Amino acid sequence: MLGQRAAAIAALSRPAKGSGRLVLATAEAALQRLPPPDAWPDVALVIAMDTLYDEETWRKRLIAGGYILDERIDEPGEAAFRGSVVEIFPGDADRPVRCDIVNGRVARIRTFDPASQRSTGDCDRITVHPVTEIPAAPEIVARLIKGLESRRDPMAAGLAEELAAGRRPYAFERLLPLAYDRLPSVLELLADNPVVMDEGVGDRLEAWFDELEGADASAMHLDRDAWETGLRGRAVLTLEPDGQASSSEAPAVSERTLPRLAGERIAAGESVIIAAANAADAARVAERVAVATGRPVPVLDRWPVDGPPVTPAALVLRVATGFTFDGVTVLAQRPRPEGGAGPAAPLAPVDLSCDDLAVHLDYGIGAVRGLDTVEAGGQPEDVLVMEYARENRLLVPAADLDRVWRYGSGDARVALDGLKGGNWIARRAELEREIGRTAKSLVRQAERRTRTEAPVIAPPAGPMRRVAARFPYEETAGQRRAISAVMAELASGRPMDHLVCADVGYGKTEVALRAAAAVAFTGRQVAVLAPTSVLARQHLEVFRRRLAGLGLRIEPLTGGMAASAAKAVREGLADGSVAIAVGTHALLSKTVRFADLALVVVDEEQRFGTVQKRALARLSAGVHCLALSATPVPRTLQGALAGLRGVSVIDTPPVRRRPVRTRVVPYDPSVLRSALMREKARGGQSFCVAPRIADLPALEAEVRALAPGLSVAVAHGRLPVAELDQVMFDVAEGTVDVLVSTPIIETGIDIPRANTIVIRRPDLFGLGQLHQLRGRVGRGGTQAYAYLLTDPDTPLGERTERRLGSLEAIESLGGGFALSLLDLDQRGAGDLLGTDQSGHLRLVGTELYQHLLARALAGAETDDSPELRLGVPQTIPAAYLPEEDLRIGLHRRLSRLRDEAAVEPLREEIEDRFGPLPEEVELLLATAALRARCRRLGVAALAAGPSGVSLTLNDTPCRAMREAALERLWTGQVRRTDDRLVFALGADGPSEILNNARALLDQLPPIGTA
Repeated sequence: MLGQRAAAIAALSRPAKGSGRLVLATAEAALQRLPPPDAWPDVALVIAMDTLYDEETWRKRLIAGGYILDERIDEPGEAAFRGSVVEIFPGDADRPVRCDIVNGRVARIRTFDPASQRSTGDCDRITVHPVTEIPAAPEIVARLIKGLESRRDPMAAGLAEELAAGRRPYAFERLLPLAYDRLPSVLELLADNPVVMDEGVGDRLEAWFDELEGADASAMHLDRDAWETGLRGRAVLTLEPDGQASSSEAPAVSERTLPRLAGERIAAGESVIIAAANAADAARVAERVAVATGRPVPVLDRWPVDGPPVTPAALVLRVATGFTFDGVTVLAQRPRPEGGAGPAAPLAPVDLSCDDLAVHLDYGIGAVRGLDTVEAGGQPEDVLVMEYARENRLLVPAADLDRVWRYGSGDARVALDGLKGGNWIARRAELEREIGRTAKSLVRQAERRTRTEAPVIAPPAGPMRRVAARFPYEETAGQRRAISAVMAELASGRPMDHLVCADVGYGKTEVALRAAAAVAFTGRQVAVLAPTSVLARQHLEVFRRRLAGLGLRIEPLTGGMAASAAKAVREGLADGSVAIAVGTHALLSKTVRFADLALVVVDEEQRFGTVQKRALARLSAGVHCLALSATPVPRTLQGALAGLRGVSVIDTPPVRRRPVRTRVVPYDPSVLRSALMREKARGGQSFCVAPRIADLPALEAEVRALAPGLSVAVAHGRLPVAELDQVMFDVAEGTVDVLVSTPIIETGIDIPRANTIVIRRPDLFGLGQLHQLRGRVGRGGTQAYAYLLTDPDTPLGERTERRLGSLEAIESLGGGFALSLLDLDQRGAGDLLGTDQSGHLRLVGTELYQHLLARALAGAETDDSPELRLGVPQTIPAAYLPEEDLRIGLHRRLSRLRDEAAVEPLREEIEDRFGPLPEEVELLLATAALRARCRRLGVAALAAGPSGVSLTLNDTPCRAMREAALERLWTGQVRRTDDRLVFALGADGPSEILNNARALLDQLPPIGTA
């Protein structure tokens, strides 16, 4: 971000080109004072083809500009020198560049992907702007030292040497007022220019003025008076929403889907422009569309203002969605995720792999042995090979995989069923009866909940808007959905029981804060519970800061408080003067009385014990309850999946948040030292975590010996509260380089500068606990690293190795939910209404249990999957998708599609991940769409081939009338055979066969009509 600001300052220091300037800024950026452009030093490094290479000069320029010289490139502001190759990630660039040096000159400049390290394009010239507003130019360093000495700041001593070595002190950017004689604002730099303020900017400005009130804002920011003075005498236009969403907007699509979509629009006669994020993407997409359409696709420099653009064309235009403007259709390219693919879809089935155990609804538990291709009706068809007792094998057609459910991994201790005999059928019948009873109990619980009344929460709009404006980040789509769902339940008049499941750092607290504010603004009380005093303190600080000046009294209540302070808080809760109480299990004490409690928020619900959960149930009876968790325990997750409680999954990562790169390696002192020193060199902090307090002294001594120049602190749960608070305060202030601790930091530590965590003996931690610990780093947008150092003298068991491997594999953003599903798969969820943690799931596995329970809750007696036998290939070519497990997973998704509208998004996903679709996959998608239509139209069976189509309708009261309607429409081409209608429709090839089936379904009257 500083790199982008520095590039903007450099642009402002140059004379404007053309008729004027357009400056885009957020409300926060507009309030920040800037270095004066006329005093901006010329420290940018300009690299072009054939530029003379002087390593020492390049190094000095980059260090002066705030770049970190490192061994590898991960993020903006880093550079690496490797002999004849120099890699630089400019602060204002989307991708790093790799410069090839030949004979002392730049021979080639390439952009590359920092995750894969593969080149993505070539460029002729790059300007490397500073990544700091205080470049280490000699005149600026001299002014800094003089200013620091006048304040008698010890930082002055040795500052010049530290900066020359590329080491910048913590909070160095706060020294901006000492670096320059004056700091103008953007309003001063653009005097008399008109100002256009977007919707919501006014609220953001007010929130910032509230934040800056009482502080000396004039040094770094404009206060309210200075802002209003800057606006005087100039035209100010404020944009307001028109209350109507644009119907012309279209979602962004992947780069692989763009050529097909563009071709369809161009063929339809539309003028098309493809919007790409950068020049390299624009050139690449233009080439792809040109190949797909057979037409030239130029890359435009800018949107034409003198006339209609020449189309089709590509344009560098950063937009979130496509749109239509002046008769031109703009297709937006979806940005490619950094660091690999994003998270799997929430609540999706766990993938089924070879050698896993699976349950066939009709045959029971068997072992998956792979995917084979056989010939059926003269056409190739993929079948899943399952092995049962006595090595008997079952071939399951890919279309029937909706009857196969994953049981667990192959090492689960369970006996395989036999294909002969009725043991499985009897077992399943008994289980379905038990699940039926469970479903009835769940329904009764839900009915009791709907009959119970709770306060209707309708907060005033003004204060809620101010609270939202104070949120310092852009809301993600997942956060908006969760906030909307929670607010709707609060206003329903029924007791809310809602789970917000989000990965570490994804913004669960913001959802809770909005809900708490809404309740408190109506004059009622809120209890916020956290499992540890550290997390409770973190929440208290956030709530107090965000709700300051809004008339709400917010108090803590924890076990470590002084008796007098705790008594005062309890009295405030009893008389209603305390609006929001933030605390630990102390809030569950029988001595605590609330005057008008309306909402209970429970963070990390899985960390409360059984006794505490009973007390929680008493506290939350008849009031709204909101639970927050990154890795919910199986019972909680199962309850949400079954619909017993509301659930919101925040699966959208914060802007610029990156996955934590995770390594599982045997302990090596050099690995530990390298990790800690590298983090220190880039201005960050590290955590070193051991499983037991007894392990901390040795780990602390080891860290001090390996990295003697780093400041080290120790934290664990047995430290006195005051001492622990001081340690955490020092870490938050940046005076501690390495925190050596127990897992006490897994919740409640929000240190944006902490980007490295080292975990000793990870085999002694739980999967969810490791994920929580990993989530403590990388919260500020910097690439973070997690090192899981195993004991080389203690061999890992097979299960432990697989568990740690899953953490290493699921390092994508949003992985917490995937890990919870793995945990649910391994441990089971238990009977939702009982205490047995293994429960019925041991009989059939998690997936089938969920399916049977959902079916029982819906009141369905049997599965409604229609039988399709179409004379077309039903296979995924191995040449297109070599990984067998992926082919199995794709067949499962296709067989489970219930809605025709879900086919197109799946087509786009397949195309995006694996490339243009072969004919066989297109036929599979068409078959899945037909199956979904059959389900909706009540068709029990559909068969089609070269000579005709036959269908069998489900037995409904209107079946005879619907059949008669078809017979009238197809007189002379239809005959009855038993319960089937057979239509004489010739077809030449798979496409015509499918077209005949579609035509027949097009004329089938819907259920309930004749």
